[in-house]
Amino acid sequence: MSFRNLLAPLALLFQLMSSPALAEIWLGMEVGRVPPNTAAVHDLAPGAGAHIAKVIPGSPADQAGLESGDIILRMNYRPVRGPGSISGIAQNLQAGQSVPVQILRYGKVMQIYIVPRPRGETPVESRY
Repeated sequence: MSFRNLLAPLALLFQLMSSPALAEIWLGMEVGRVPPNTAAVHDLAPGAGAHIAKVIPGSPADQAGLESGDIILRMNYRPVRGPGSISGIAQNLQAGQSVPVQILRYGKVMQIYIVPRPRGETPVESRY
């Protein structure tokens, strides 16, 4: 095998790794556990959902219409079982791809769509 033949797969691998679709994505929100009293009022199972504590202005979460206080029940059709579920689900998302998010807001279940962006487009993204 020639040197040139070895470089072609490496170049392709580099191109794929630097692709926005495979980059770490950014949603722009802080999530935590659903407070027990909130879970009880809405009849949520223990550990179900993730409570949005903060939405970063201008972030994908903000642009999708997510708000502080919303409870994420499902993301990309997968159940959210606590705040750790969000990062697990997010690992399989692609930047630029619209993702369905089922939320509970003021006692009503709603579905919205969020479009993740690659992390690092702005300085604030390194924090959230």
